[in-house]
This record gives sequence, C-alpha cells and structure tokens, in this order.
Amino acid sequence: MALLPSPGNRLLAALPSGDFDLLAPHLQRMSFGLDTVLVRMEEQFEHVYFPVGGVVAFLVEMSDGHTVASTLMGSEGAVGALSVLSSSRSPVTATAYVAGSALRIPPQN
Repeated sequence: MALLPSPGNRLLAALPSGDFDLLAPHLQRMSFGLDTVLVRMEEQFEHVYFPVGGVVAFLVEMSDGHTVASTLMGSEGAVGALSVLSSSRSPVTATAYVAGSALRIPPQN
C-alpha cells in the first residue's frame, strides 16, 4: 500500500484515507499574512480552516474592552470545525499571529 502525501495539517492527516478523499476535492489552499483575520467574533463561519503553516491566535474580548489571546494553534487543528454540525457564529476572533497558509473548505460541504 503506497503512502499518500501528507496534507500538511495533522488533523486532516489523521483522517482515514477514504474520508480525506471525500474532502480533498473541496479543499482550497490559501495564504495569510500577519494579522489577517480569518473570522471575527459573532460572524458566521464562511470556511473551516486547517492551518498548514503559520500560527492562528484566538482572541477573546473581555468585559473591560481588552482583548487577550486565549489559544494559539498551528497545523494540529482547525478553525471553525464545529460549524460543520450546525450554522454557528464564532465565539472568538481568529487572526494570524504568524503568517502562513491553510487549507479551507466551506462548512456545508
């Protein structure tokens, strides 16, 4: 059995090959620069992002108006993964902390 090339994201790479094959035709590669906003708090998710390079910060707005980074994520996860279960709004702002790239897919696919 031949090994498939890694998609560059560990979450996607962990999928059984049949499941990944269903997603692959719908994945789009995109690049993002420093401070690029992938989704803003309270916005609908237009895409699920699977980072393959760079770092994404999840920013939370505190009641006093300050913003703090609650999570940093790289190629081990996904931004907006739960939006595939139902239409939802983002509880955080996801922004690029380090420039990189991602594979993205609309949540309805």
